[in-house]
Amino acid sequence: MDSVAHTYELSYQYGPEIPGSRPEVPPLVTVEPGETVKVPITFSTYTPALEKTIDPALEKEQTAMAYVNGQYQPIISGKRQYIASVSGRILFEDANQDDWEELIRLPVHAAPKPISTMKVQGSEIQFENGKATETTVKLAGQDVNQGGYRSMMGAFELGAASPRIPTENLDLPSSQSMDLQYVGAASDAPALKAAGQNPNDGKIYFGISTWGIWDSMHPGRQLQVTLDTNRDGKPDYNLEVGTEKGLDYPLVKVWKANGDTWEITNRYPL
Repeated sequence: MDSVAHTYELSYQYGPEIPGSRPEVPPLVTVEPGETVKVPITFSTYTPALEKTIDPALEKEQTAMAYVNGQYQPIISGKRQYIASVSGRILFEDANQDDWEELIRLPVHAAPKPISTMKVQGSEIQFENGKATETTVKLAGQDVNQGGYRSMMGAFELGAASPRIPTENLDLPSSQSMDLQYVGAASDAPALKAAGQNPNDGKIYFGISTWGIWDSMHPGRQLQVTLDTNRDGKPDYNLEVGTEKGLDYPLVKVWKANGDTWEITNRYPL
């Protein structure tokens, strides 16, 4: 701190990079005594060239371990979930000094990614008559399939809808992430049966939409789906969204009722 103006030469020190994205900084910035200066940082991005790269310091595979029968055993493993990012440092070097210790380093970070614009064409899905159970859904927009990025679309039969709870009526505004908006389900069993295959090999999928962004995952904010497979009015399975130590991606844990107790029978990446 002093009472004279300082002019700094700016440069960017690269860290992890992403093809198609690079930061740009002005070559010089002058700060007058007692003045605050905003320095523009521009990330130039060419969307068709973006790739989902991983930081070289990260392991590409992960395994969750559990203590079972007196020893640690792997319970699930797979490719880790990560966000490709551009990061580095902006170096501010005083143009009037040669002292390296006076160099200012400012970390910067950005995570650009391509976004799909694909959606169902129109605002409604029309059936020919009240008895029709099938129709053709037309899509519009651009998908994404490049450099490790791939957009996906799912179709679910709407099971229920819930109006938004006013934020002021919640104990915490962040609880909006647990305020259900839509729930639905889908299965490929009918398609397998129509193709002459065993429908018992099919899968069932559940879709859940909430009125808020699900920005964190902990026991206090947990979505669950209960299944009654024999229609006796009692839950037979419970699907629970959670995590396991050693993994950085969310899981769906399948719990099975066994008398008065519950046991985990499987885990699936969400």
